[in-house]
Amino acid sequence: MAQAADQQASPEAGRQTEDSAVRLFAASARNLIPRLLNNLATATVTAFVLGPLWAGVYFVLVWIPTAAAIWLMRLIQRAGSPDEAARLSALQLAVNVVSGSFPGVMAYLLWVNGGELAKIFALSSLFIGAAYVLLHYYADKRAFGWLILPHAAAAVAIAWSAVGGAPPAPIILFALGVATVNFFQLSRRMLDDSRTALRQARARAIEGERAAEAANEAKSTFLAIMIHEIRTPLNGVLGMAQAMAADE
Repeated sequence: MAQAADQQASPEAGRQTEDSAVRLFAASARNLIPRLLNNLATATVTAFVLGPLWAGVYFVLVWIPTAAAIWLMRLIQRAGSPDEAARLSALQLAVNVVSGSFPGVMAYLLWVNGGELAKIFALSSLFIGAAYVLLHYYADKRAFGWLILPHAAAAVAIAWSAVGGAPPAPIILFALGVATVNFFQLSRRMLDDSRTALRQARARAIEGERAAEAANEAKSTFLAIMIHEIRTPLNGVLGMAQAMAADE
């Protein structure tokens, strides 16, 4: 029985994770204008460093998967069965990973081919992309891990090209990787804890509101009963008094 319960709980947990990823993507899809501005900025710098053709290719390669992910999100919301929704959710996550890979590749190309300002912009855009993933997907560990992977790979490639093949390079890269992973993991956990605490506080507030409404309803019911119980004998007393007054 325990094994059967575990087997039932595992798919349920998987569906909850997939639903969470879809909800988080739906929330992030509402911020298309900031993403568009960020991609336009990257395309502009790319046009100056690598040429207009590269800028156009970059912009198209980023937004075609984004549009496909939005389309998949709508299909998931209209899915007829949990299995179909799970397959579409996995496909959407893969499309999002592909979409997030192109900014990482472009950051590396700008780092390799550009001047000092282009290198600064490449690092900034890479950090902004990673921060975007952190802020939108911190609540889903699986989606966060996959979506942060392209940015991590681009960061490793940039770091390797910066330090070269000198003997300290592996140590430097390892230390950089440990520090970066620790930073993002700690940030993700803190954000997730804050979100959990906020949900718990909201649940307690709703529960307290319901308890207050129940207490108010109980008070109203008690007062109505007491008024009825007091008014009934008073009516009898008043009737007797009126009858005695009439006899006199």
